[in-house]
Amino acid sequence: MRRRVRRRRGQVELNLPDVEMELLASLVDQFIELLRPEVAPVAAPWPTFERPGLDDSDPVIQRLFPPAYRIDSEADAEYRRFAESDALRRKLTEAQQVRTLLDDVPPVVLDEAAIGALLRTLNALRLTLASRLGVVQPGDEAALAAVRRDDPRAFVIEVYEWLGELLAMVLDAIER
Repeated sequence: MRRRVRRRRGQVELNLPDVEMELLASLVDQFIELLRPEVAPVAAPWPTFERPGLDDSDPVIQRLFPPAYRIDSEADAEYRRFAESDALRRKLTEAQQVRTLLDDVPPVVLDEAAIGALLRTLNALRLTLASRLGVVQPGDEAALAAVRRDDPRAFVIEVYEWLGELLAMVLDAIER
């Protein structure tokens, strides 16, 4: 069986089967759509100060963009006003970079920047699925093992676990 992620000649190669490449591409596409603001920000002299149109009530958005100041909502609002647009833009840009890479024919050769974008995007995808599955604190994953195969969440749990394995494979390849 071929290694799906390996280090070769100082570079990391992503060599996933077609079905896994398609699954990852689909997940990244969905993630990009999740992060696209529904309402375009109003033009301003300092566009990075505009608040993105994300749904703050969505647990996924809360997980991806946690409060900087949990106790002080005023300070947190000020921080978000200045920093959240940049964080959103960075997540979107990296996800789009990963999505472009997934259009290449395997093995996909990853440079240092692509490795970083892939790791952060895989982590964000995993956080997204964890939020949807109710995994929010240590120990919550244990309940996933009890989910039956005919439960509609079973496939999502398998994808969540696969993302964790893929993340571990990329990290392992980097360390070699």
